[in-house]
Amino acid sequence: MNDDYNTTATTTTTTTTTTTTSTTTTTTTTTTTTTTISSTTTTTTTTTTTTSTTTTTTTSTKTV
Repeated sequence: MNDDYNTTATTTTTTTTTTTTSTTTTTTTTTTTTTTISSTTTTTTTTTTTTSTTTTTTTSTKTV
C-alpha cells in the first residue's frame, strides 16, 4: 500500500509588524556674519530650522 496519500502538509505563516511613528528630527543651522565698516560692527544671524517626521515599519514573516 502506498502511504503517500496519507501525507498532510501544513504551512503556517506568522507575520509581525512593528510600526514606529512620529519620530521627529529637528535640525537647526545658525549662521552668523559680522561686518565691520568704519568702526561700526554689524552682526547678522540667520537661523534655519528643519523638522522632519519619519515613519519606520518593520515586518517579520516566518513560515513553518
